[in-house]
Amino acid sequence: MSIRVLSAIALVVLAIGACSHDNDSSQAGAKAKDAPPPDANVAAADMGGAVEELTGNYGPGFTGRRLIDGLTDPSWKWSEWYKEVPYPQEVLISFYERQPALIKGLTIVLPASAPDTAPATAPATEPAPMPAPKDIEVWTAMDTATARFAKAAAATLEAKPGEQTVSFSPVEARFVKLRVLSGAGKDELEISEVRVIEAARNGYTPLFVRKPRVKDWKGSPREAAQRGLDWLQHAAPTWTGTNHCFGCHVQSQALMGQAVALKQGYRVNLRSARALNEFVRGQNSWGSWWSPPLSASVFGAMGVAYAADILGIANDSGFPDMHPYAKGLLRESSNRLVERQEKDGAFPLDLQEPPIIQGQFMTTANSLVAIERAAAHSHDTTYKRYKQSAERGLAWIASHEPQTTQDKIFKIIALMHYGTPDQKRLAWSVVETLTAEQQPDGGWKENTASDGSNAIASGQVLYAFKQAGISIHSPMFRRGVDYLLKNQVNDPVPENGSWNPVHTASKRPSAFAHTMWAVIGLAGAYGPDPTGALQIVRQQGDKPPSPNLEIVLDVSGSMNTKLGESTRWKTALDVLKDVVGALPEDLNVGLRVYGHRYSSKSAETCKDSELLVPLGKLDRERILKVASRLRPRGETPLIRSVRQTVGDLRAVGGGSVILITDGEESCKGDAKAAAAELKASGLNVTLNIVGFTLTGESVEAELGALAGSTGGRYYGAQDGEQLSRAVKLAALQRLPYDILTASGQVLVSGQTSELSRELPPGKYRIRIDALGQILEEPLTIVADQTTTLGLGVEGDRFVIRR
Repeated sequence: MSIRVLSAIALVVLAIGACSHDNDSSQAGAKAKDAPPPDANVAAADMGGAVEELTGNYGPGFTGRRLIDGLTDPSWKWSEWYKEVPYPQEVLISFYERQPALIKGLTIVLPASAPDTAPATAPATEPAPMPAPKDIEVWTAMDTATARFAKAAAATLEAKPGEQTVSFSPVEARFVKLRVLSGAGKDELEISEVRVIEAARNGYTPLFVRKPRVKDWKGSPREAAQRGLDWLQHAAPTWTGTNHCFGCHVQSQALMGQAVALKQGYRVNLRSARALNEFVRGQNSWGSWWSPPLSASVFGAMGVAYAADILGIANDSGFPDMHPYAKGLLRESSNRLVERQEKDGAFPLDLQEPPIIQGQFMTTANSLVAIERAAAHSHDTTYKRYKQSAERGLAWIASHEPQTTQDKIFKIIALMHYGTPDQKRLAWSVVETLTAEQQPDGGWKENTASDGSNAIASGQVLYAFKQAGISIHSPMFRRGVDYLLKNQVNDPVPENGSWNPVHTASKRPSAFAHTMWAVIGLAGAYGPDPTGALQIVRQQGDKPPSPNLEIVLDVSGSMNTKLGESTRWKTALDVLKDVVGALPEDLNVGLRVYGHRYSSKSAETCKDSELLVPLGKLDRERILKVASRLRPRGETPLIRSVRQTVGDLRAVGGGSVILITDGEESCKGDAKAAAAELKASGLNVTLNIVGFTLTGESVEAELGALAGSTGGRYYGAQDGEQLSRAVKLAALQRLPYDILTASGQVLVSGQTSELSRELPPGKYRIRIDALGQILEEPLTIVADQTTTLGLGVEGDRFVIRR
């Protein structure tokens, strides 16, 4: 890098560092000490500048970034064997986040000529001309429409190494186009660097003062996502043109990446999107869509849907230059997918090629992308048919258990994009499962058998997390981002911006899948505006909630005691039915009982504790059926039962225990020894005890101390209604909430969790449904900060604690 380039960048960074503002608000009254250096290069890649497009390429591509990377070597070159440079060549440049800047000149740096290697004795020949631009023009505009560009300057450059600046009257612009009309030679064109020089004027606030966040651009997630997108937008159409292969992720998933990035304010190259869209549509005329396997149809339909979003295509029937089979393709493909949908709602998988083509969660979720978009642009019976198909597909996704990492991410994505509020809540348990699967390096693996993390799995997980509303500020999320940033190709090579395929099950590994999902994960998470976060947690000790719950039920003889018009036991069964019905689907639940097999006179009664329903996915029918067959008989081996829960929970890594009892320990169990044993187990166990009709301060104190030693608590209940509420207070770790805008509209809904939710900065109200008790109060979200609320219990009531 030249001394001049280094100095310019250093001065800009120093100027930005001197600015005391933390946001991007306008600084019209900036002091002189905050001003950037004169002649700042607003096109520098390290300061957020970008090459939007190069003539003849789909995007800046493999080497276009070299024009603004601050390095004079390697340079950007145009060279093809036996071909002359097709003039004019155009370079379209924009600045940080496509912001406007007042500019006064453009500097072109030409590389040093190659040394003459001809032997001294060789006959004298005319030296080859330097591969330098000759006649150039500079055009500027505030948007990319061709008609909006105005010529700012024209010049003829000298064919010599070094810097040459073309100056012009200051003009405000978002885009600068360098047009190279001719060259010193015919066969090659080479440029080391292009700089756009900012001007000064009374009343004008320099770009880097207006946007001080530019100092964080280099090495940021947005910068990494943009570089990955730049590589992808060149590589995918180039590969397609060479291989003529259709039906997989190279085209359709790349279109998804462009659609996701466009919504988040990234520089998306529409020429690249059009090329991929036209290729995908054109392949339908060859029958590639509908010959086996169906996976090609799924990817094709999904890709066409995303392309329609990017290109603003409302009705896909009007493509005059395309084969008739390409017209109306979104509707046609949706119709055929609906025809192939299985009876249970899933879309079939007839080819397995991990990690891309893997599992019916993927085929079903990607089919929904096309069908839902077709429904949005249909009416009457067609609309109804599409919506019924989508509802059946969503029902299948909601009711089936994902196995692989990819299954899990597509379940989250589909439910969050298209699901009902209840279906969306199901995604949280999958999110928490994936959180637990994060690797020590911060990434995720394709599957449990993989050797390590990779970019495809990590990008997929981060994208799914963002769709579920998880905040980018959470430590878990940031560790995943850091993994991607660390493993991106950062060297000045054609592969700059891509991610290499590692630890993958693919038999044909390439950078495409890894790069496109890394881009989707990063671009989908990081938009141009700062965000804040909200975390609402159940306050119960210092342990995170667990998806594992064991219910320990007292079936001792005293449960036969009358209670109103019923008995304690029948009341307990009614409460158990009510509570089990309220438990979320994503819990693993087990049932242990004591006092049910032997009478109180039997020598075995104090050993009478049995795990009747082992911990597993919540099976309400089985739990209630098993419990209804029991009859209260014996004593109360409460402490023995508590101790045995350790073994029950060890296989699943710990969890919560709710013990419901109407009597104190009657088998000489030592509560203090049990507490010490629970602590010594090293297992994450939280014990809550519900005393049903129990009285006496000493009993409550002893059981409260036992529960409290694990971070749990003791709840008292004297009747069925109190018992039901007490058990729910202890059992339900996640409670639903709504975030309301100032006008009272619901912005987002969620559930209490250790995971924080992302929100735009602003003032809101939070409304929590705590078992019918509605808690509501004002809330302020601050940019780049996490606001944490605790949901605690006082007596039998929930309270919000800040």
